Amino acid sequence: MAQKICLDDVEVKLGELEADLFAIKAINDNLYPSYNELVEFRGHIESGREPENYLKYSVEDIKIIDLDFFEE
Repeated sequence: MAQKICLDDVEVKLGELEADLFAIKAINDNLYPSYNELVEFRGHIESGREPENYLKYSVEDIKIIDLDFFEE
């Protein structure tokens, strides 16, 4: 049996999803440049102790991980 869809419920859900997307975009807008700045200091980090604890991923890896996370 087909379920009746209430347009008001759909609009509310779309509004919630849109708000979530704006929040994600705001996080990404801060994350990518910040991580990119960290990667620029790679030479200094690699000369220190245990550099693998600080830079495990490239900026592109972070973008892919981020996209994969939100696709699920």
